[in-house]
Amino acid sequence: MHIEIFILILAFIFAVLFFWAFKRLPREEWQFICSFPAHKTEDGRWRGWNLTYYGLFTALALICALLALLLMMFSMRVPSAVSVFIIAAILVFCLPASRLTARILEKKKYTLSVGGTFFIGILIAPWIIYAADILSKKYFAVNLSLLSVMTAMIVAYSIGEGLGRLACISFGCCYGRKLELCSSFTRKVFKNINFIFTGKLKKISYAHQWEGKEVIPVQAMTAVIYIFSGLIGMYLFFRGFVLLPLLLNLFITQLWRILSEFMRADYRGEGKISGYQIMALLSIIYGLIIIYLFKNTDKDVRPDLIIGLNTVCDPFIIIFMIALGSVVFIYTGKSKVTDSTINFKIIEKNI
Repeated sequence: MHIEIFILILAFIFAVLFFWAFKRLPREEWQFICSFPAHKTEDGRWRGWNLTYYGLFTALALICALLALLLMMFSMRVPSAVSVFIIAAILVFCLPASRLTARILEKKKYTLSVGGTFFIGILIAPWIIYAADILSKKYFAVNLSLLSVMTAMIVAYSIGEGLGRLACISFGCCYGRKLELCSSFTRKVFKNINFIFTGKLKKISYAHQWEGKEVIPVQAMTAVIYIFSGLIGMYLFFRGFVLLPLLLNLFITQLWRILSEFMRADYRGEGKISGYQIMALLSIIYGLIIIYLFKNTDKDVRPDLIIGLNTVCDPFIIIFMIALGSVVFIYTGKSKVTDSTINFKIIEKNI
């Protein structure tokens, strides 16, 4: 398959998905998938816990990011065991970091932070890859290209983060400023392209009481920018470039993170400059340092898309992704900030 056709197919799929999501997900009915009865109350009803579309889209984003990462690593002929080791090692650190950074910066116990996850990920990724290279040499007689694997990671992150913004739209978090409070220029720009959230349980409703108000569609803008950056990066990667897609995705994602924070209205910590903006800037600086340190250790790699696709379709990889996605779905989808009351009864006419 030609890489151009492959990228165009992916772009079409994302375009259709975004066209649907940007219209539907701000609505009230697209927050919860279902509720499960947990404890029976004195009046005969049940208290339930809610499973959200936030968790579904978060799991889907993670799976897509990991599939993109595996596709690129397999195309470089990285052994499957080494690839799984790298992913598992990074997830062990990054998944807890998503809650920890939100608790430190936002003082919120049940909030997840993708920005914090990325920051921890970019700190530890080079050294995990370095350790994986040692194992790969010892057991598989294969040398890893550190910067090429880093490129695959940052490209996969762009795709996963872009798709993950759909989770925020569904939950009504990470929302933009209300247009009424913006400058006349901003109101003109977003007059016909904005979000209006409905539902009392959306975060924008109970945190700012902005249900039914026009707000800047920051989540949609982030989704489009990140996916576009990721697809361009993937195209360049399969064309044999290493530094260009790495720098492109690092700068676009983190500079947009800094800029988009000024358009957001949800609480991001105290001060005009948030901790997430500082982490984004530090990520760029740290990334440049890693590139400088390892620029002379990289080897020439010629990714092969067909090899990558064939390996990704391995049954072990598919089962691994389904299992991981299910765990993440439950972990992030079980709502910690909402409750439900369930009442069961007999339909007499159907007896």
